[in-house]
Amino acid sequence: MLGIECALSQHTLVAAGPSERDILKRKREFKRANEELQEDFNIRRNEELGSLQRDIYDVIVEIAKSEKYDLMVTERVLYASDRIDVTDKILARLKKTYKKRGR
Repeated sequence: MLGIECALSQHTLVAAGPSERDILKRKREFKRANEELQEDFNIRRNEELGSLQRDIYDVIVEIAKSEKYDLMVTERVLYASDRIDVTDKILARLKKTYKKRGR
């Protein structure tokens, strides 16, 4: 009788654990949830980057108009003298804008 009880208890322990099918199902669910989270993160990041780009654009245009610049270049520049480099002005204005917003 003891041998049968031992065999049954071992069988019960094996049956009580998650099956291979359950493990694969949980892996798929985890993978799907992870992909959804990554997608949500990417959407949020793109929203924030878009907002930042709009803010930068607005500040550049504001400075260009107020200081009567004819041209503002936002792409790579090989050389610019300090006299025409407005990067520090733009950064200072952006910091001021974000400080007002509490960011």
